[in-house]
Amino acid sequence: MFDFLKKKHDIVAITKTPSTKLLAVAYTGKGLVPYFEQADYYEVYVFENGRKVRKQMLSMPVNRVDDSVDLFRKMKIDAVICRGFSPRALHELKRFGIRTGVFEGGPGAALKAYRADTIQYI
Repeated sequence: MFDFLKKKHDIVAITKTPSTKLLAVAYTGKGLVPYFEQADYYEVYVFENGRKVRKQMLSMPVNRVDDSVDLFRKMKIDAVICRGFSPRALHELKRFGIRTGVFEGGPGAALKAYRADTIQYI
């Protein structure tokens, strides 16, 4: 009767293939890409053969380095772009083979720089 009040809960499974890349760009809604430890959200982009096929917002449950890194590891994220990383965050991400890029600008500009391959990786 009140179907319009029901929320959609679509669960989408992403099958990771060698041609699939997952990119997480830090986001706070304030216009600039934040530091890793300050990110409340991430825009997660799915690329298939270099073409963007999906964008998903990811809310970070707690701003703890270990929890964030473990979530990215489980999701099989290929690269994370932030304004900067603490030494601990950098070490943990690299330990799991996740590329770490730094960018000073907005999330949209970070995505463009990633696609143009001009992101500075550390």
